[in-house]
Order: sequence, then structure tokens, then C-alpha cells
Amino acid sequence: MSWFDRTVGRPEQVLTWGASGGGLNAVLLSERLPHRIDGVPAMCGPVAGGSALFGQALDLGFAVRTLLAPELEVVRIADPRANLEKARQVLAKALESPDGRARLALATAFADAPGWSTAHRPRSTDVDAQIRQQTEFVLAVYDQLSRGAHRADLEVRAGGNPVGNTGVDYRDVLARSSERDLVNQAYREAGLDLGADLAALAEAPRVKADNAAARWLTRVGTPTGRGRSPVVTLHPIGDGVAPEHERTYGDRVETGRWPSTSPERLNAEANRFGPEFRFLYDWLHGEGGTAAPAFRRYHPAPLPR
Repeated sequence: MSWFDRTVGRPEQVLTWGASGGGLNAVLLSERLPHRIDGVPAMCGPVAGGSALFGQALDLGFAVRTLLAPELEVVRIADPRANLEKARQVLAKALESPDGRARLALATAFADAPGWSTAHRPRSTDVDAQIRQQTEFVLAVYDQLSRGAHRADLEVRAGGNPVGNTGVDYRDVLARSSERDLVNQAYREAGLDLGADLAALAEAPRVKADNAAARWLTRVGTPTGRGRSPVVTLHPIGDGVAPEHERTYGDRVETGRWPSTSPERLNAEANRFGPEFRFLYDWLHGEGGTAAPAFRRYHPAPLPR
């Protein structure tokens, strides 16, 4: 009997819920405590797991370091705060020129950071505007994971560097990225040779993972998809972390099926609620407003690597 059972009472049903990293943790808890967890609503969780997430962050940081700022650190960061501040200066400067924006588009494409993440406005058709949205997402979400305190803390907990890019072919990674068309457009507009930059990435010294640390991150941070509790994941299309992770997690699931979750059914159910329950705050861009139910069929690309 747990402390909760003794102190509060035995619950009839237990749901573990979380958003972003909390969504991943909710799924992990359900797999590790199947006798305690009855179901999981995971909101915007990177449910392919920590190895995939930090791999995306490493690819992004590696490309920025190789193409824009060789002084940046991506592993074994001596001073995370100073490294992060320098990286932000590099990104701000890169946004000022067509060449810099094209290389930012390439780096962020390796992490599948979207060129559209506004909840209340459609995707821009302007290349520069899309790259600025990618960069805004990176600054809000990937910065600490890629070159700041979160990356440094991970290495402390793992007992070494758990994620590397030995053997990674960035031409293949770009080919699988959902933002590859934006990269091609940006390089054409800048008059840059995309092949030359991909060659520079191919020749750059790789980051080697520590085997024991890599095994630790896989063990503690990667769902198997074989949990006994029902799991529902919910993601916006413009989330730079979640949709591809959902596809990877879905490929691992071996048992069970939900009843109808068609967009038509979900939109009809959501329409039963009044507008006061449909207020949507876009935290990334600081915009709020009432939104109509907008479930739709969507097939995310695979994780780039």
C-alpha cells in the first residue's frame, strides 16, 4: 500500500498526465508502474524518447557550430551560461543575412524545427519569415537542450555524453526532414551551394557517445510502446518536437486499439463545448484567442535520424 492510499485513500482510477517533457515522463511512468496507472493523456510529449530528442538537439548544435561558429561547444560544455549566450548572439547575427538564414534553416531542419508554429495564423509563404519562426522555436525550446544547462545536466546524470553523431550522414538526415523544401528555397534565394555546406558537415570531426551513458539514457528515457495502460497522445502539427516522435512511438505499440478517433468524430465532440472552453493561448508567440476545433488527418515525417 502506498503513502497516498494510507493518507488520502485508494483512488478508483489513476491517470498520469503531462505536457512536453512531462508527456514523455507520463508514458514512461505508465510502463514502469502498470499496476498503478490506468491511462495516459500525453500532451506534446517527445515520446520517441530522450535519445531521439537529444540526438535532434545535437544535430542542430553540431550544424550551427560547423557552419556558423566553431567556438561553440555542443558536448562537455565548460560554462553552459556563457556558451548559451554566445549561441544566441550567433543566431541573431545569422538572421541578419541571407547566407546566415539559409544555414540556420539547414541546422534547424536536422531537428525538424518547423517553419510554422503560430496557433492563430497560417504558415507564411515568405522564406525569411519561416526561418525566423524556426529560430524563435529553437530559442524557446532547443537552446538549453542543445548547448546550455539541460545538456550539461544530462551528462552529469548519465555519467558521460549519452548522444553522439558518429556515422551520421547529414545528407540523409536532410532528405528525411519535413523542412527540406524550405532549406532548398533558402539556399536558392541566398545563392549558396547547399552541397558545399553538406560536404563541410560530412568532413567535420564527429562527436562520440560514451557507451555506458548512451545505455543509461535508453534505459531510463525511452518508452518501449509495450505498456499495459491505454495511452493517447495529442500534438499540434506545428510542434517542433512532438509529431515525428508520435509516429516513432506509434510504430512501437504492439497491443490494443482505440475506438474511433477520426477528425470528424473528435471535432464533433469538441464542438459540444462552448467558446469559453476553446480559448487557446499560443505561449510561443504570446497570442491568445478562441479557436474552432481543428482536428485533422496528418501523417508526420519520420524522425530525421
